[in-house]
Amino acid sequence: MSERPIQAADIRGKRIAVTQMSGTDKLYADLFLKSLGVAPNEVSFVPTGGLPQNYQALNQRQADIWVTTEHAAALIDKDRRLGSVVKLSSFLGRDWDPYVILAKRGTLQRDPALIQRAVAALLEGARDVAQASPEKNRQRLMQRFNVDAATAERLLATVSFENPSGRIRVPTIEKMRRHYIEQGIIQADALALRRIYDETALP
Repeated sequence: MSERPIQAADIRGKRIAVTQMSGTDKLYADLFLKSLGVAPNEVSFVPTGGLPQNYQALNQRQADIWVTTEHAAALIDKDRRLGSVVKLSSFLGRDWDPYVILAKRGTLQRDPALIQRAVAALLEGARDVAQASPEKNRQRLMQRFNVDAATAERLLATVSFENPSGRIRVPTIEKMRRHYIEQGIIQADALALRRIYDETALP
């Protein structure tokens, strides 16, 4: 919170709010700690059960740090009390793809056209937003999330179109796979890239 900022270098001994110990925010918290050279056992994790609960834990001093998306923070921090904010990309580098479409391999084999239509619809939506004026996108966000213009502007600032093709870089997937192995989530020989990544659904 803005009245009690924390420097990244002082993260040891702090409490980090996460939705659950197996959640995505815990994964990114681990990456954040790794980038700082801090071992997971040098901090405490506080599982809360949800994003609003994470914010509540921060607000009620049950946690010191909250790892989340900028989008979620903009929606939940309506009083704008978050003042000490860092972007993980500043520590981890930019070679991480934030959006991944997951599909069961059986579904892909049984009905590939379904997956292709879903991917095409998502890319079409992204192109529509990228080509629209900032004002039109602000109006869309205000209506979709029932927020004021200032919050819509904050939400709009979180949107990135740096990868308009929708294609995920294979080295990115390998980087995430290595992290899963290092964290003990999967075994080193469990998932080869060819079992994780399939480009056939992309248009």
